[in-house]
Amino acid sequence: MNGNINFNTRKKGYYRDKEVKNAINTFQALTSEQICYLHFKDIRNWNHALIKTRERLRNIKGINKIKIDIYGKPYCYYIDKKPKDKNFLHIINRNWGLIYLINLNNYFKLDDIKHEYVLGNIQPDSFTRFYSEKGNKYSYWFIESDRSDSHNKFTKIKQYNEMYQNNMWANEYWNMDKIYKPDYFPKILIVSDTLRRIDTILECVRQENKEKLDFYIISVQEIKNNLINSFNVRQ
Repeated sequence: MNGNINFNTRKKGYYRDKEVKNAINTFQALTSEQICYLHFKDIRNWNHALIKTRERLRNIKGINKIKIDIYGKPYCYYIDKKPKDKNFLHIINRNWGLIYLINLNNYFKLDDIKHEYVLGNIQPDSFTRFYSEKGNKYSYWFIESDRSDSHNKFTKIKQYNEMYQNNMWANEYWNMDKIYKPDYFPKILIVSDTLRRIDTILECVRQENKEKLDFYIISVQEIKNNLINSFNVRQ
């Protein structure tokens, strides 16, 4: 009996390691916290889950790590191509948005993802499609990563409105195919690393969202708080 338990544990660990590598490859780069939220939610205590995540990462072959100074966690994991320093921060920030959406609704599962998706004269950081078997529905999101050190004026509210006004999205594959065609224009999730930037972005939405598109603005800290609370609720 004990032998079977050990075999099943090893088998479970093997498949989870494989899923972790696939996730790092798909998301381009992930921190240990992000990997924990994605693949170790079956461990009910957050601290134990994070310890287990780091243990597994030390033993998975074929992944690389680099020390970074972001969000209090020193390591970022990637597979082959090492992003440039600023791109690491940008990618990690964006991935908090992806993880937030993955955990937003249990009925919708991530079905497709495209990074740096060019759409007319705008290039969202990610474009995602979620699918619900229960409702046989698709849900689409654009994701934008905003960092305070970029010092940009955040013109994308205006750009999304212009793209919508000019029907630049009308001939996209997901809008032309009857199976995938959404019931509404995709929502836009903007992930910021500071609360101060959120106020600036909200003001841009108030002034420039002429088409009343669905913008959702959230901070990384708020995302992390929500995810940690999901662990605590299950304890």
